[in-house]
Order: sequence, then structure tokens, then C-alpha cells
Amino acid sequence: MKKRWYAIIACGLFALVSWSSATILRSSSGGHEELITVWDLVMVSLGGPIAQDDVSFYEWSKWLILNLLFLVLIGNATCSEWVERAIFVLPRYFTRNKWWIKKVLALGVTSFVYYFMAICTILVIGSSQFSWAAHLGKWQGTDGPLQFTGIHPFTMLAWVFVLCWSTSLAMAVLQLALAVKWKSVFKPILFISVLYVVSCFSPLFGKQLIKWFPGNQGMFLRHTMVDPYVPSFSLSWSFVYNAIVLMLSMYMGYLYVKKADIFGYAHKDSLQ
Repeated sequence: MKKRWYAIIACGLFALVSWSSATILRSSSGGHEELITVWDLVMVSLGGPIAQDDVSFYEWSKWLILNLLFLVLIGNATCSEWVERAIFVLPRYFTRNKWWIKKVLALGVTSFVYYFMAICTILVIGSSQFSWAAHLGKWQGTDGPLQFTGIHPFTMLAWVFVLCWSTSLAMAVLQLALAVKWKSVFKPILFISVLYVVSCFSPLFGKQLIKWFPGNQGMFLRHTMVDPYVPSFSLSWSFVYNAIVLMLSMYMGYLYVKKADIFGYAHKDSLQ
């Protein structure tokens, strides 16, 4: 029942983001709404905030809310199991490692489904308003710094999904590892949230540093392929970056789970 409500809440947020993004696309099209495609809607909804100083509140808050919702959902579903019920759950497994591996795989599947649902929702809503023409971004033309010439819609769709999925998975595993270490659900969510907020505003520290902030890897619109003013931030860099964070988080969590004293905090308040 709880999972069903999580899915309903997530789909509701996806739909809200889609409708609001569609409205912004129309208002910024300069009267050329016929040039907007469903691919533009996916890009604007999930592409993240651009790396400009004048980025709007809506652009970064939309991306932030989508990612924070995922952290909260998996925090309640996964992290709380360790913090609140580890003393009862772990004895069911032959080794603690088995529990850890199972949770990492579950996070991988959950993050995959989360962004798959997001893209499907956006495409369904977009198909009722825009065309399926095989181009994207033409309406932005010569006014903005972004460039989309030569990017096939399916290529864009694949990379947006991979970047969002790999970033959320890496951060989710890090969150779970910290939940085991700190014996808390709230603190890891707050920590990752701060990383995301700092990443949103990382262009203020210099565009050459953008690629080093965790969270930017999930923002398609900040990569050099789209924004030539962001140096040396390739899509492959983001994938490798996320893979390294994921592996380090998995190893760190493995050590924490192995050494944790589950009896020492069995009755500890999970929100401390």
C-alpha cells in the first residue's frame, strides 16, 4: 500500500513538472509553438538548470524537488529499515553482506523505475500538446548559449535518462551508507540535499569547477555538448564520475554494515 502511494505522489509531481514546463516552453517560444516537440519538454523537465548566472528559480527548484523526492522516498523505504529495524531484519540473512547487496540492487531498480516513470509521464503529457518531429531545441535558435544542432532526440532521451538514473543511484547508495554510519534517516537526506543545492549554484564558483560537484552529473543542460561555455564536462565524464561515487559508497557501506553494532542503537530515534 505504501509503495502505491509513493508511485502516485511521484507521478503527480512528474505531471505537475510537465505541465509547468510546457507552459514555460510556450511563453519562451516567441510565438513559434509549432517548433516545440515532445523532446523539448523532456529536456526542459529533466535536463536540469542551465549553467548561467541568471538561472531562474523555477529551473533549479524543479530539478531539486524531483531529486529530493526520490531521496525522501528511498529514505523512508530503505534507510529506515536499517535504523529502526536492523535488530530484527539482519538475523533473517545469512550474512550482513547479503542484506547490503540486496539493498543496493533494490536502489538500482527503484531509481530506474522512478526516472522511467518520469519520462513516460512527460512523453504522454507532451504528446497531447506538441509534435513528435525528429528535432529539438530549434525554437531556442540564436538567442541563448545552448546548442542542440546535431543532437538526435533519441540520443538526448537516452543520455538524460542515464545521467538522471546513475546520479540518483550513486547518491542513494551514499545516503544509505551514511544512514548506517550515522544511525539516522534524516541526517543523510539533509547532507545529500546540501550537496544538490550547492551543485545547483556551482556556476557561481566558476564554470570550470562545475564537473566536480556531485549532482551536476545529472544535469544534461550543463554539459559541454549542450553548453560550450562549460569546459571539459563530457557525458562520459559524468558516467565515470557517478560510477566512482557508486563504488566508493558501496565499499564504504559494506564496511559500515559489517562493523555496525545494531544492538547499541536498536531503540535510537531515527530522526536524530
